[in-house]
Amino acid sequence: MSYSVWCLFSKKDISKLLITQLYLKKKFLGPIFPLHLTLSFNFKDSERNLKKKLLSFRKSKKKIYLKTSGYGYKNKKFQSIFLKIKLSKNLISLKKKIDEIYKPNKHYFFPHISLFYGNINSKTKKKEIKNFLILKNKFLITHICLAKNDEKKLKWKIIKKVSV
Repeated sequence: MSYSVWCLFSKKDISKLLITQLYLKKKFLGPIFPLHLTLSFNFKDSERNLKKKLLSFRKSKKKIYLKTSGYGYKNKKFQSIFLKIKLSKNLISLKKKIDEIYKPNKHYFFPHISLFYGNINSKTKKKEIKNFLILKNKFLITHICLAKNDEKKLKWKIIKKVSV
């Protein structure tokens, strides 16, 4: 069991991603999970304190958009097929703020929105990506949330959410 902090988006922004996620889940029998971008992970504290820390997050005066750069894949179970996100000053600033609040043990950051978790071969992934819908190139971040992760049981649950 672990915790992470995610960015969430408007339902309108992720509706086409959801179609792709459900298609991949059905075709390759993968788990279903909330569509998100992980900002930070690998920190320890009680759930109560982690929720309090999220409430200390200060909203930005600017809207934060994520810019996309197409689909991608890796040979990692939890980065199998995803939407690539470009690094921007606003995204880096948001990551720094969250890391200051949560003080994670690791600061690894690979911005992406996972569409499928699982182990399928690269040739199949590449073939599937060619058939995906072309998406708009930016997504508005609407919320930051604290998620509880059970990667062994393939369950993820949002336990606290704040508006951005």
